[in-house]
This record gives sequence, structure tokens and C-alpha cells, in this order.
Amino acid sequence: MKYKITAAVDNLDPSPLEIIVDDFYEVQDWVAEEIDKRIKFFVDHSPYMLTEVDLDEQREFCLLYTSDAADE
Repeated sequence: MKYKITAAVDNLDPSPLEIIVDDFYEVQDWVAEEIDKRIKFFVDHSPYMLTEVDLDEQREFCLLYTSDAADE
């Protein structure tokens, strides 16, 4: 089964990144790596001290969606 991952920068992103992968474990790996990259960027560019709560809240805002590629 093929899966489609849609990665948006924000809610109004006119052209989000769309990736098709073959296996669900690839979806899990890609999403985990992308969330790690986004959190690292957030931490590296934040002028404030961040708590674990801040990082958890930021993880919730990562706009990553998955669906069956056959649904498209």
C-alpha cells in the first residue's frame, strides 16, 4: 500500500511538500525525522529558554498529514 505525506509550513501554505512512500514504517521514519528537524530549528532560533512543555506544544503544531495514496 502506498502512503502520501503532506508537509505544510503553515495553514496557508499554497504548495505543501507531498511525498509518496511504499510502507508505513517509511511514513513513521520520515515524519519522526521531519518533526525532529523542525523542533531543532525552533530551538536553535529561539531567543528564549524553552521548557519541555514548549517543545511538546511545538510538536503539536507540526503540520504533517498522512493518507492512503489511493485516496487521491
